[in-house]
Order: sequence, then C-alpha cells, then structure tokens
Amino acid sequence: MAIPARHLPARLTDFLRCRSGIGAVEFALIAPFLFALYLGGTEVSMAVTINRKVEHTASTINDLVTQAQSLGAGDLQGIYQISASLMAPYSASGLKIRVTSVFIDSNGVSKVDWSCPTTGMAKLAAGAGFTLPTQFAALRNRYILVSETRFPYSPLTTYGMIGEIEMGGTSYLDPRIGSNVASPSGGCETIEL
Repeated sequence: MAIPARHLPARLTDFLRCRSGIGAVEFALIAPFLFALYLGGTEVSMAVTINRKVEHTASTINDLVTQAQSLGAGDLQGIYQISASLMAPYSASGLKIRVTSVFIDSNGVSKVDWSCPTTGMAKLAAGAGFTLPTQFAALRNRYILVSETRFPYSPLTTYGMIGEIEMGGTSYLDPRIGSNVASPSGGCETIEL
C-alpha cells in the first residue's frame, strides 16, 4: 500500500518521535559487547587460577622431595601423582614435571647431579651445566633442588585469536635433611603420570 506524497512528512515525523522500540535496539547493540566482556573476564580468571595451581604444584613437589635423604623412583612417582590433587578441580592432563638436583662446586659452577622428569620433559644429563638465578651466585659446595612444572593451557573462548599458552612454575630449595637428596635408587627414567 503506497503512502501519498503529501502524508510522507507527517509519517516521517511520527517515525522519528516513536520511542517504543529504542530499549530493544540499544540492548541488541550492546549485548554482544557485554557477552564478550563476560566471557573474556571468565577466561582470564580461570587462566590466572590455573597458573597459580601450576606454580603451587612446583613448590609443593619440591617441598616434599627436599624432606628426604634419598628417594626411589616409586617415591618420586607417588609425589608426582599428588599433582592431580593439587590441580583439582581442573584437569592435570598435560602437566609435565621435572625435579633436578644441582650441585654448585667450589668455583661456583652449577651442574646437574641427577634429574627425574615426567613424560614430555627432557631428562637432563648428569654433569651437564645448569643455569641458576643470580641470587645463587655466592653459594659454594651446595646442592639445590629445582622443581619445574609446565602446563599447556588452551583458552576456551578465544575464537581462534590466541593459541595454547605454556604456563609453568619453578621452585628452588635446599635439602632439609643433610646436605643432599641422593639420586633415586635404580636410576630415574621418565615417569608416567
């Protein structure tokens, strides 16, 4: 049905004065932004929480290892399996752990004494050089235990903008009983979690 040309200005004026659908239009314009903000905030919050758990896992495992004078491969496997509880309620699937005993000689050179990783982490060769942070530079003739964790975090709602994020933590502690934690009896091959 065509509107006569003489009524067009009146209809246009009526259309511009009409406010009945403005709330719905404003909501439709703002809703996608608010939804993206909500999802982004949730994602950042979850990533920060998981990163804290990964760092906490490194320090807890190192704390447990340094309380022994010697460990067997079974002992280390039991300690590593605690990581699933430490990561809860999130999945520990993909978590990689390595504990390394580092000896600092009388010249201040730090070398690997022994290393015991889980699947996905490289085993460090005994006698290989190991770089410690500068706060250990003054130490001589001492053992330091280093626990490292790595976790591949895949964001849920990035729409392909961000790929996998490698999270990790490192803990450095002195042995608590004696001057050294002896190499795991029977050697230490890669441990399955």
